[in-house]
Amino acid sequence: MKNKWFPILLVVVLTVSVLAACTPRQRTVPQPSPENQNDMTPQNNTQITPNDNSRIADTIANEVERIEGVERATVVVNNNTAYVAVDLDNDIKGARTDAVKEEVVNRVRNIDLSATRVGAYRTITKVYVTSDMDTYTRLQDYARDIRQGKPISGMIDEIQEMFRRSAPESD
Repeated sequence: MKNKWFPILLVVVLTVSVLAACTPRQRTVPQPSPENQNDMTPQNNTQITPNDNSRIADTIANEVERIEGVERATVVVNNNTAYVAVDLDNDIKGARTDAVKEEVVNRVRNIDLSATRVGAYRTITKVYVTSDMDTYTRLQDYARDIRQGKPISGMIDEIQEMFRRSAPESD
């Protein structure tokens, strides 16, 4: 009786082995790693580091400096808001100043931030622009402090107030 069941058992074991080997392996869908989730949208609570904001601010400043009439630019980024201070050429005055500021707003909103580590996960939705030199100098100091690790939360109210006085908001 023992010899009678052995071939049947062998066939069953081999069949199960072959079927198991031929079944496609189930794969889990890879989830984005936390280091790649860096925007502050409600569905993504990962914090952006000051280094990330500084990198984005540098990208924006470099692009703004390419605009005709802009000598230098300094930028501070907080969440999806860019605070931009520009030093304009001496011959830029009056209506031309407003036109350059409008061009800055448009350029900032259209900058491709994908070259930065977090750029693909966020966009700039609010832009403040000023050409006031006092504001430029103060914003440059704030940007330096942020790069040195000082928390932006301690400065953001001052930056907002500074821009509220010198530049209208552009949504």
